[in-house]
Amino acid sequence: MKIGKKLAPFVGTIILAQTLALPSVFAAPVTTTGPAYPIGPDVTHVEGKVLVVAKDGDGDFTNVQDAVDAIQPEGQSRVTILIKPGVYRGAVLVPSSKPNISFVGSTGDPKDVVIVENHAHDTLQPNGLIYDTDGSATLTVAGDNFQARNITIQNDFDPKTTTLKNKQAVAVKTVSDQVIYQNDRFISTQDTLFASSYSDPVPAWSPIKTRAVNPPGVPQPSLKARQYYVDDYIEGTTDFIFGSATAVFDHCTINVKAKSYITAADTEMTREHGFLITNSKVEADPSLPAGSVYLGRPWRHTGTINPVAQTTFRNTELPAAINAQQWHDWSSPYFRWQDARYSVYQNYGPGAQNIDPQVTILTDEQAQNYTPQAYFGKWMPRTE
Repeated sequence: MKIGKKLAPFVGTIILAQTLALPSVFAAPVTTTGPAYPIGPDVTHVEGKVLVVAKDGDGDFTNVQDAVDAIQPEGQSRVTILIKPGVYRGAVLVPSSKPNISFVGSTGDPKDVVIVENHAHDTLQPNGLIYDTDGSATLTVAGDNFQARNITIQNDFDPKTTTLKNKQAVAVKTVSDQVIYQNDRFISTQDTLFASSYSDPVPAWSPIKTRAVNPPGVPQPSLKARQYYVDDYIEGTTDFIFGSATAVFDHCTINVKAKSYITAADTEMTREHGFLITNSKVEADPSLPAGSVYLGRPWRHTGTINPVAQTTFRNTELPAAINAQQWHDWSSPYFRWQDARYSVYQNYGPGAQNIDPQVTILTDEQAQNYTPQAYFGKWMPRTE
């Protein structure tokens, strides 16, 4: 079944040392799993304006936020922040006033460039206030057309060291549109990757003074928020891919570390498409027993207008740890998984066998509406 044509590589971004075969965004479904198309080994040239970040001082800046702050707001052509190897501690914000920014790890290996912080829900800020889940993110992206390649974004908060009731610790929160993450690593425990379409994009710790304060339970304006995650590694424990964006995870490795739930979409009912996990591989910690992990549960977040989760896993390898029921109810306020917009298609592996008869399995015809092309519409993301 042919779904679309192969796309050309990006023009005007990164030119690699050699030409590499990468997955077509709109190619027909295949059974290849895992990050089969790595970028690298070296980035030899970057076109357009370039700012270099280097821990050792051999660049324009020694930390990532200073480089972002130096970019003029609004209307600029793409600016690449080329990041040399090192561990860069400190939360980073890309505000909505600064679109067209790229973060690129200089070696091509995401393990060489690590942006990390350890904020978590209910931990204290320097001003004595507490972080919420949104504000705990190591990287917050609100600028449209953002791209990141070859970097690790980590929240290294250790939930075992605290008695706090809330232990959400976000690695990256993205609320913007036409965003591409490629060959990156996202690592945390609970709530690793927040693919959102709403909520205030300016965390409380930011010096930017335009943060809006919304009464609890009052939904905020929904953004278009199309996001493409390709050849990425995502690690976590509970609800660690969550939010209301229209997000596609293509050729990704998803590593679940606990008896819990992988996704927690809170897709607005008016939004046709939420999360699509395609041509990917789910890995489970060897200690996890069979049937102890679920593909997702429908988050009932009060900041979303009528949230009815939409998530599809297709052409993806599932381990024995995945429960035959595939999905789970949301507990408070209670919401049945059968009432969410959940479906699967041509998954394989032990976790895709003998699944519960209540699980929606797409027909070949229905599956044509659950592709990157169907999710993104006229936006055609191009990868290197």
